[in-house]
Amino acid sequence: MGEALLRLGFCVLDLPRIRATCDAGNIASFRIMEGLGMRREAILPGARKGRDGLLYTIDQKTWQTQGPKARSSAYFR
Repeated sequence: MGEALLRLGFCVLDLPRIRATCDAGNIASFRIMEGLGMRREAILPGARKGRDGLLYTIDQKTWQTQGPKARSSAYFR
């Protein structure tokens, strides 16, 4: 699902960069974003109902250079 959303953003909508946030305590969410090649950009103190959030980003060039093999983990399909 995550890979499909990145593909939509970069290939169909031609976005230069995609950002995503999650609760800092949500380990599964930030591991998925890291597995997709996204990079943690910031910790957002108190951003999510008083709890810290995490901001992840990936730009189109980085996504393209990773190549499909690097993004083809069965976990993310």
